[in-house]
Amino acid sequence: MTDSSSKFQPFTLTLANSATLTGRSYTPSGAGKKNQPLLVLLHGGGCHAGYYDVDEDHTAAATAHALQIPVVSINRPCYLGTSSLFPLPENSSFHRETGRLEHSYIFPALWKTFGLPNNCSAIVAIAHSMANPGLLVAASLHAEGGNPEYPLAGLIISGWGCRRNSDSQEFWIKLSEDEHKQNRHIVMLSDPKYRTTDDKMRLCLPEQTVEPPPEEAEECVIGPWAKHFPDIAASISVPVMYAVGEHDWLWEGTFDNAREFAAFFKNCTRFDGSVVQGAPHAIEWSYYAAGWYARCFGFAIEVATHLTVMKESPFR
Repeated sequence: MTDSSSKFQPFTLTLANSATLTGRSYTPSGAGKKNQPLLVLLHGGGCHAGYYDVDEDHTAAATAHALQIPVVSINRPCYLGTSSLFPLPENSSFHRETGRLEHSYIFPALWKTFGLPNNCSAIVAIAHSMANPGLLVAASLHAEGGNPEYPLAGLIISGWGCRRNSDSQEFWIKLSEDEHKQNRHIVMLSDPKYRTTDDKMRLCLPEQTVEPPPEEAEECVIGPWAKHFPDIAASISVPVMYAVGEHDWLWEGTFDNAREFAAFFKNCTRFDGSVVQGAPHAIEWSYYAAGWYARCFGFAIEVATHLTVMKESPFR
């Protein structure tokens, strides 16, 4: 389900709670430099770990190779061989349980397996779309302290926001479930008139699409996520980098959306927010993928370095 020339290799881990985690990883031969982060990549709804590794023009491996940074792309809970979250505990939800699993078991296992052996200084997590709620829960739990089993230097968030795209909502409400699936290319890559990517990327959609657990979307559309989000965001202390594509089909690709989203992160030590001009919901599948990855890796190196320097500083 990925390009034959891929640098990524599949892996399977058994977590401390006996759950299974699957995914793919790439560790460049020159990895091991001081202050380097371990990048953990989290795919969106209906996707899988291959989201970040479609072909040679749309892969995190190219930037990882250039900068000699190890990367791990996981299949989130309930996706492609990674254990299910169900049944959900009473008084909990899909994204709360995802975040708890990431914080308590997934990130510690990735740190021990890929971070420590490669002399990484911290994890920086990148989430797209429906992966964001769970990651935000995990980061809020990390901020609570209690001697976490992994260092977290920062978050990178895209394909999410506060303001839904009103044009797309009007479009989708008229469609049946089958028509939604037939038009998935518009969700990910926007209307072809915007020319966000090569036509070949639209042909990749079938192998990049899997059936998502309906609960993850329901929690955000008709569930309690909007109510809980402000407190979760306000509790996060690590630096956050945020971007939305100008032509995102689900969220408003506007500076007003970016500013409104940023305002909830009242206690993070740094917030970088932007609109990626010309980009769709799936920035990683667009013409802007290489530039976006370069920015993500650059941010990750900066915040991982800062975390190390502050720990080593005699003035702290």
